[in-house]
Formats: sequence, structure tokens, C-alpha cells
Amino acid sequence: RNRNRNVLHSSFVCFLDYWGGFVFIFGAWLSVSGLGILQIGFSVKNGVQKVSYRSKWMSILSKSSDKSLANLFQSTEIYSDYKILKKPEIGSVMVRGKIGGTGELFNVGEITITRCSILLNTGKMGFSYIQGRNKKKAITAAICDALMQTHLSPQIRNKILIPLIKEEELRKKNIAKKAKATKVDFFTLVRGDNL
Repeated sequence: RNRNRNVLHSSFVCFLDYWGGFVFIFGAWLSVSGLGILQIGFSVKNGVQKVSYRSKWMSILSKSSDKSLANLFQSTEIYSDYKILKKPEIGSVMVRGKIGGTGELFNVGEITITRCSILLNTGKMGFSYIQGRNKKKAITAAICDALMQTHLSPQIRNKILIPLIKEEELRKKNIAKKAKATKVDFFTLVRGDNL
């Protein structure tokens, strides 16, 4: 009986571990889709979104392009000693959705994720869950997560996170612009004998 309980507990912990990463990866999607679960993480001042909650900055780091994140991190010239607690691991999680946003659950498909955890010499731990198979990006995102919990957080916020937010907004605008160009307006012709 205890053995079954331990197996169930282990399965539940693994489930939470992987779905925690899923929430970070798709945090912004939840906000955009109107669920409003993670909207408290941003406040808008002078037209720039400010990052104030961990789930938000982890979401931003996970969705950024690897080149942008690497270039911005290098430009900060912040060097901090760290130890890798858990080497970048590649795995997959099942993405589930609800029909119409409220209906029955269904499996959309699996996505590949890379996760990593590090420990700064200050004792702060950093975690990352990113979509894809980029181990370097996972380490950089974990370092940024840890640094956001230190006195260096204003520098990381201003030099890395805010530029990444602006880049994401520009990317979304470009997608919307392309989609708008392909919009088709349908209309109905009225038959003459019905007049």
C-alpha cells in the first residue's frame, strides 16, 4: 500500500515539475487569450511594460530568440560565478487544450523543452524551461532568472527583459500586419426576384 502511495506521489511530482515549465513557457499566451491568470505581472508606465513577477520574466526569457538573449546578456557585461545544479535536459511535455476554451480537454501534441537549474555564488537559484533544444539558451535564461533575484535585477530588467518585450511586440505587429494583408471580405448578393 505504501509502495503504491510512493509511486503515485512520484508521478504527481513529475507532473507538477513538467507542467510548471509549461506554465512559464505559455504564460503570456494565457494572458493574451483572456484567461487573465498572469496579468498581474505587468504594469504599464510611460508606454513601457515593467516586469515585476517571476513567472513573467521566466516567460519572456523562454520565448525570446536565442541570438537576442545571448547578445543582450553579453552587452550587460555582468559576470557572476555560478554552479550548474541540473545540466540542461531535453524532454517533452504534452500540450493540452480545451475545446472553445471551456470544454473538454484534448491533447494538442507534444513539444520539446529544455530545462536547467543553476546556483549563483550568492546562494540564489535560477531555473529555466524553454521550448526547443537549445542548451546554451537554457543556461543563459537560468542565470538571468537568478540575477533577477539579486541587487542586479534593475540592470537585467532594463538591459535584457525590456528589449526582449519590445522585440516580441514588434514581431506580433509584423505577424498581424501580414495577416491583415490576406484578409478576405465576404458579402452576399441579393437576388433580383426577391426585391
